[in-house]
Amino acid sequence: MKGPHPFISLTKVGGQDPAVQRSWLEKELAASTAAWKIVVGHHPVHSVGPHGDSPELTRDLVPLLERYGVPVYLSGHDHSLQHLKVGSVHYLTSGAGSETVRVRPDGRTLFAAATSGFLAFRVTPDALTVDAVGADGRRLHTAQIPRPEPSVRSGARPGDPGVPGGGDGRSGEARGGAPLP
Repeated sequence: MKGPHPFISLTKVGGQDPAVQRSWLEKELAASTAAWKIVVGHHPVHSVGPHGDSPELTRDLVPLLERYGVPVYLSGHDHSLQHLKVGSVHYLTSGAGSETVRVRPDGRTLFAAATSGFLAFRVTPDALTVDAVGADGRRLHTAQIPRPEPSVRSGARPGDPGVPGGGDGRSGEARGGAPLP
């Protein structure tokens, strides 16, 4: 992931070593200076669909998402529309382009629907707006997700050496020194 590009794709594929993928993802997140870090994977980490939560992704991925200030994890796989919030991360599932399956909302659920549709996004420097749109074009859910503060995006922690307030001095800049909007 070079420069300010906000998307990192993670796919669980048979025969691939999850430890290698996790290492790659951590390296990309640590090096990223993107104003927005959005991780995309096929399988949901958290889901109120029939597959439920993924214990492996919860164990291996959630700590990285939280440490590096990833506000959004986008997935498919479960054939429904979902918006869950667990900790500091919004888990969005847009797998409703096929036959839909039941959902069982719980306390983490901001929205869930067993209906055909898709998610649409608008990203500004300060917020990401997500709309869940039904197959009939009707907006079913809208949420605005604020961009994390630079010190959170960088993965720096308060008290890190040479980092006032926990920032890393690079956040908000693309590689090459060009400021992000």
